[in-house]
Amino acid sequence: MGLEIFPNKLCMYSEIQEYKITTCDVVLTHSTDSEDEVNYVGRPVGYPMKSQYIDVRPERWVAFFTRLINHNKNIRFNFLGNSLDYAGICDVLEYLNYNSANYSFDVYGDFYDKIEKIRCYDEYASISQVNVPIEADFKSVLSDSLSPKHNNFTKTWNSLKTLVSSEICGTVVAKIRVTSNNIFGLPETVEMLAKDGIYSDIVFCDVQKTNMYDAETKTISTELVHNDINTQMVVDKVMLNSAYVVNSNSFRRYCLMLPSEMECVVYSNMRAISVDSDFKLRLCDRIRGTNCTNFDPLRLIEQDGSISMEFVDLVKKDYESHCAGCNCKNVFVSQTTQA
Repeated sequence: MGLEIFPNKLCMYSEIQEYKITTCDVVLTHSTDSEDEVNYVGRPVGYPMKSQYIDVRPERWVAFFTRLINHNKNIRFNFLGNSLDYAGICDVLEYLNYNSANYSFDVYGDFYDKIEKIRCYDEYASISQVNVPIEADFKSVLSDSLSPKHNNFTKTWNSLKTLVSSEICGTVVAKIRVTSNNIFGLPETVEMLAKDGIYSDIVFCDVQKTNMYDAETKTISTELVHNDINTQMVVDKVMLNSAYVVNSNSFRRYCLMLPSEMECVVYSNMRAISVDSDFKLRLCDRIRGTNCTNFDPLRLIEQDGSISMEFVDLVKKDYESHCAGCNCKNVFVSQTTQA
């Protein structure tokens, strides 16, 4: 794997053209999303409204996951959005745990209550890893009782510590969103979390470059973080707690694509795939696409365990038509992970 730096972009390419999926990003449901998380101005033709997303039964997800695990037993499943609210979540968790799958769930809102509710349905239910979203200035806000965010951050902090001491989750991770407005609070936040045994997964905010980007629509360009000397100074301080930084060995390389300049050329090796709650394959986390969605996920893996080249061709069409670059960490990690 190599990184090639150009004046205005970071292009990732594969030296060995081996098609193998290492990461699968999944959204199991949009049922509890707010309207502006799914709907936005300028929605392209073919992009569903919230009311048009229909969840599928867990049996279809299990069939799909089984094909992927047979394709690569080390594959990583990242469950994004409000997947924990999926009606068939207990069936999905039972399958993942029984097969010792490598997975994590992002959790939002009253996340501890949600996890406890799962235990009400299945007292033996457990989650391998949960990712709790917080802001980079988390520590400084906790110390400022006058901040309008203080009460919400305090509630999140108490729930995080409760999760660490419980037996429900194997690993607790704070998914830290970094912007130009809060980046200087990042080192002390990472340090505070590390002292309580909480890992930090640091992601930089991204921007909706065209209306084809349906994942992150609220960020404005002035919030983007640039790879300048100030950012490098922050990174140096963060790495003092590298043992508690997720993917710390590639974090500095991740910063090379700031503010939003990665061109992953995903079709060159198909390390990462993304699936939406309506059981449609997406181009990636950022872009739903217009060609990939027409391909049946259950046909993705051929009988010999290889990836369907018909799907690869559709990914290439969507990529060349719709991609304008990004800084998606899940895609970056997939490209730097051994298959």
